Amino acid sequence: MTGSVVRRIAVSAGLALVALAGAAQAQRLTLRALYSNVTSLSGNTSAAIPDVFTLDVAERKQWYGFDVDLRVAPGVSMDLTASRGGIVETLTVFPPQQSPVVLRHNGTLRHDTLSLLFHPVPGQLLDFYFGPSYGQAHYDRSLGSSESESTVGGKVGLDLHLGESGWLLAAQLTVLSSGFRVVDGLPRRNIRYSVVGAGLGYRF
Repeated sequence: MTGSVVRRIAVSAGLALVALAGAAQAQRLTLRALYSNVTSLSGNTSAAIPDVFTLDVAERKQWYGFDVDLRVAPGVSMDLTASRGGIVETLTVFPPQQSPVVLRHNGTLRHDTLSLLFHPVPGQLLDFYFGPSYGQAHYDRSLGSSESESTVGGKVGLDLHLGESGWLLAAQLTVLSSGFRVVDGLPRRNIRYSVVGAGLGYRF
């Protein structure tokens, strides 16, 4: 699925959410801004040709995201998320009869996702939610080809509302899996990106 198709789907979903919100009796919009340095990139993200080179890709401990969460029913919401994390590419080259040469470059890993979230415990103080996510992962690289891949996963989170002000404290765990090509010409591998984030939000 191309990036333009996913973007059109996201725009259409957003318009549909607005229409549904107008009909829902429990209409509510929540915005969240989240940050984290607790990230994990798991799976086979290394490639090597013995005595020629190795290329390793790892996560950078920096991530931030922005949620637009629209309640379409008392216990259900649709959540659009844009997030940005970092990756580190390390290329080690082994020239004949010479010391290895190491090159490092920083890249970015961006996710644009749509989540269907369930809120099983109604309450004014605490809002617990969980649900599946689908979207696109964008790998912006220097030592390999940049690419965009479909991503699937889910999230679970908790909002602590601060009185009647509308402000809230947010905590969230997100896990997303996608294909990834470490080196051009190699098959795609399935990798997983996990992040535990926290931040502030506002409920309208």
